[in-house]
Amino acid sequence: MLRGRTGIMIVGLIIATLPVLQSCEDALVDSDGYGSIEGYVLKDSDGSPIARASVTTSPATEAILTEDDGSFEFNEIPTGDYSITIRKSGFERSSVSVSVREHHTARATILLEETSDEDSVGQKNADIEITNWWNEQEEDSIYANAEYRIENTGDVDLAEFEITFKIESSLGSFYHSEVGEDLESGRSKIGSFEKYIRSEEADNLEVYDTWLRKVNDSD
Repeated sequence: MLRGRTGIMIVGLIIATLPVLQSCEDALVDSDGYGSIEGYVLKDSDGSPIARASVTTSPATEAILTEDDGSFEFNEIPTGDYSITIRKSGFERSSVSVSVREHHTARATILLEETSDEDSVGQKNADIEITNWWNEQEEDSIYANAEYRIENTGDVDLAEFEITFKIESSLGSFYHSEVGEDLESGRSKIGSFEKYIRSEEADNLEVYDTWLRKVNDSD
């Protein structure tokens, strides 16, 4: 099992750490071909799997969560360069890059470092409310729409936050992540999103997890 500080094991591809929240314009995607991404998210201290960590890509594909064994996968996505960002409450965020080739699977094992006490910001420091949500149909496709508000109820300013929403339907659970920056103590932000959920209406939409990072001297 892997041990060591936060890092990335090279498995078949060279994977390099990227800056946080890399814009979509920094990655190139070729929609003419399709490939896959598979990987594991592990704790850097002992190599144990990290379950239910948020995994997102830029350019955006799906927002997914790691399985109980720390695994994740993105299937049948356009070929090109992607930034993958992993977030989990109690751990430092990590971002890596992969190149997806046609009919190939890019693989990576990512190690996360636990957040130190002085950098830790708990979920109790943010109040998140879903103010409205509804289903919208376009031909045979269903989209879940939501409006929400996040308030920084803590006594420190937030440099970043991520809210993971869980959408339930008869076809199973879908996840969507909203990422934001610069939320001062006592201030609020509002947002909205639309999520494709195939052909059945959503029965429930709720906040599943929240990741927060406070402003520190290095920001």
